[in-house]
Amino acid sequence: MAASNAPQPKSDYFRPVPFDYYSCGPSAFPVVNQVDDFALSKILVESMAKHSLGEPDRKLVSSKLERVQAAISKLRETDSEIGEAILSGSFAKGTSLAEERTGEIVVMMKTIPAEAILAERVTKIADFLKEGGYVVTPQSYGCDVTFGNVVIRVKFAVNANMFKTHDPSVHMDKEVLACSLRSTRRANNFIARSKRSPLANFVRILLDIKTRFQGLEHLEEWHMELYAYQSLSGFTPSSQPVSLSQAFKRFFQLLAAGALLPGAPTLQDPVNIGNGPRTQLTDAYTYEQMDDICQAAQYISRLILMGRYYEVLGLAPLKADGMAFSQKAYNPEDDPTRT
Repeated sequence: MAASNAPQPKSDYFRPVPFDYYSCGPSAFPVVNQVDDFALSKILVESMAKHSLGEPDRKLVSSKLERVQAAISKLRETDSEIGEAILSGSFAKGTSLAEERTGEIVVMMKTIPAEAILAERVTKIADFLKEGGYVVTPQSYGCDVTFGNVVIRVKFAVNANMFKTHDPSVHMDKEVLACSLRSTRRANNFIARSKRSPLANFVRILLDIKTRFQGLEHLEEWHMELYAYQSLSGFTPSSQPVSLSQAFKRFFQLLAAGALLPGAPTLQDPVNIGNGPRTQLTDAYTYEQMDDICQAAQYISRLILMGRYYEVLGLAPLKADGMAFSQKAYNPEDDPTRT
């Protein structure tokens, strides 16, 4: 039989594992001009304190969370379909930035809530809270409870095995329910990983950097948390966690090396809804977004390795892009704009 002349489909391209300097060991790739890790660590510790939610704000958010939880408990007394109320979100994980007075509660339902019944439950929550000056605003996921500048998000979710009985014409949006459930699983996963670890503080620093560098806005917070953990606790020849300053450099170097580019052997999402295979992190991005993240990480890595981490951390003004290739490190003592 003659061979077919039809064009054969191209095989998928798989990138090699992104280069990770810290998994190879310093002896394998000696560095000529190393950034002062002691100075960088000191600055990172100062940034942790700067970006942490203050104790008065923390107590304020905690008190409002307790008040909303009490209202949900009252509702549970007359509504047998309401299950456990779980703290979730950045406040529960300890990654809230300064002045981020937001809490999150996910209410696990025993059956899939219908849209009409959900509205009734939100109204009852508002009735329980009306004497305290709280403002309850209905949302697709449940409601927002506002008191001054504090916002408590109340979300409703169900176990994943209930999705097979979901009726789009009656029930809450399936993706909204899945998103709320995913939030609880991610919070539990993060809290378990951050015990006896500077992970939460590290993530706060990264979240602040994300707001100031174009391209990083595409990077999902959950993916940032996964790579932050990988940077702190990923494989090293000594099987020991790296220091905070090393993890800081490692995080951006991994992204700069293409950890989130198409075809890269990236991390898998450990929190998966349903029984399907775990999804790759790159599934959440377009090609353009992946390219933007990689370029931003490369730019930040250059700044860090040239000693210009003050600019990365927002402690000094970011100079023109052309200066990113300069070999002269930034010295804060020579900067007249800093006091």
